Amino acid sequence: SLRLALDRSVLGDLTDNTPWKTTERVSLARLLVRATELAKQFQDAIYIEAVPSIAIPQLLSQTDTLRGRCYRIRGTIGLIEPTSSIELANARKLNYSVLWLRPDDLSDQPINIYVPQGVLADRELIVGDTLEVAGLIAKRRAYASKRGGEIAPVLIATCLAIDPPPNAPDSSLQKDSNRLAQSLGLATKL
Repeated sequence: SLRLALDRSVLGDLTDNTPWKTTERVSLARLLVRATELAKQFQDAIYIEAVPSIAIPQLLSQTDTLRGRCYRIRGTIGLIEPTSSIELANARKLNYSVLWLRPDDLSDQPINIYVPQGVLADRELIVGDTLEVAGLIAKRRAYASKRGGEIAPVLIATCLAIDPPPNAPDSSLQKDSNRLAQSLGLATKL
């Protein structure tokens, strides 16, 4: 309960409709660590489809109430930025990548996806991939675009699922049956 209270307190330091501030470094670092911890659960037992989906209007209007919770969104990768890092005490670094996702809901609003180093996809991500992302809602971030100042929701990724190319062989049946067996085993233990 102490960790939960501290996490809630740290999330209160995030401010919407601004660029990242130096005062938000601890909040971002904590979200990256939480997302990495949750990613291990996705690898072991959680289907991404079990995470509730969310749309851009909800992300933009309900950020304050949904901050720190995990939701799922689907879209196409429009831009992949170089790997970045946050330096913490004792020369410890948290590495992460930043993606810009164009959601499938036909809105003109991109989503900023921060992918911690411990969150892995089936293969290397490339621009144009169709991607389903489960992630923790962080904030609404201000950024500069060709049209001027804009706002993009930020999700810290916990799970990435890349759609296979249309002509790829279907090997997902074997993968799904293996994951189902793992899920049932975990449920039995719990």
